Amino acid sequence: MVSGANSAAHVVIVGIETPIGATLAGLYQSTGANVTGSSLDGDMETEAARLGEKPIDIVIFADAFNAPARNAVELERSDFEAGLSRLAFKPLWLANRLRSALSASDGPGKIVLVTRTAATMTEPDPAGSYLERPFRAAAHALWKSMSVEWQPLGIDCLVIAIDDATTVNADLLTTIADTSVSPEGCVLQDAAGKPLGW
Repeated sequence: MVSGANSAAHVVIVGIETPIGATLAGLYQSTGANVTGSSLDGDMETEAARLGEKPIDIVIFADAFNAPARNAVELERSDFEAGLSRLAFKPLWLANRLRSALSASDGPGKIVLVTRTAATMTEPDPAGSYLERPFRAAAHALWKSMSVEWQPLGIDCLVIAIDDATTVNADLLTTIADTSVSPEGCVLQDAAGKPLGW
């Protein structure tokens, strides 16, 4: 059974090298969970094979993306391709490769996309939003679709928006553990489980 304080839980954190990922790793380790770190850099096939070797209870995508602070007319095609790959394609690709390991969990598996509050429609446009907002929105939509498809398989797909590593605390672990996705799919929520809308 997946729980924020379950010492038997196997938690994979993608983006463990980021401040948010490192903070999450420390919180889960303090509960006695078995934490495995990962990154979206490097060879994805090798990483997927390594992570999928044993059952996983929770996968958290906490990857960071530093969008160039340019306006729309200054962006190059390569900027768009990099943003789409980092924020949408790579998480979706790796999530699908880990589906069998999540299905093998003793309880409902959890796969969590940690997004940024600044990338939602509840905050003003920050610098670089021309890339970050549309591709995070694309990732949100993909995760919602996946949450509908994977719910019958016993896997809950969550999208949680936070500000930065300083706002990550035990409340987030509780929200991840306690949230169950309905057949209609996940909703965007904050670390305390409050729905934010799309």
